[in-house]
Amino acid sequence: MSFRPMTTCDWQTHMPACPSNGLPIYRNFSPDDIVRLEQHLSSEKWAEDRKLRPMQRAYALAGDMGDTTAPSGFFMLLNAFWYETRTFFENEAQKQAFFVAAEEEIRVDRDGNGPFFQAILAFALAHDGQGTRAKTELAQAKAKTEADAELPEFLRQYIAAIEACLPEIGSPICRPEAPLVLK
Repeated sequence: MSFRPMTTCDWQTHMPACPSNGLPIYRNFSPDDIVRLEQHLSSEKWAEDRKLRPMQRAYALAGDMGDTTAPSGFFMLLNAFWYETRTFFENEAQKQAFFVAAEEEIRVDRDGNGPFFQAILAFALAHDGQGTRAKTELAQAKAKTEADAELPEFLRQYIAAIEACLPEIGSPICRPEAPLVLK
């Protein structure tokens, strides 16, 4: 229901991390970056961030490196929501950063993905107990799909599934990890 991609090779770990120090390899690091990383890995901040799940750890590190700009920061947070759902919702700072970044991606509508991200945002907001805001985002996503016949039918079905879940978002069939059945 979170709209995460599912494949036959849907691994548990989507962010490679160095086994010795937990460093997430979210991009190619320059020689200057490596010097900064060596210092950072011995810091108290890293010791605390190391306790985070891989995507959340990558986002925290990206923040320390100044790398959380769009769209890469948003996609790290989106993957944290998709694959580290429970701990993601417990991580208040990253959860709020996700909401802000999603709003920006919706506004920019990069590659026409705004309506998709708006539906995902609505679903995440509903799970965060922000039902009124979730309904607003979902209504806007629905209006965009009704106005654009080129958007795929599966997006309309996803929006309908979220609408059906809003009254009982905690239901087992409405959990983020529940399968989304499309027709």
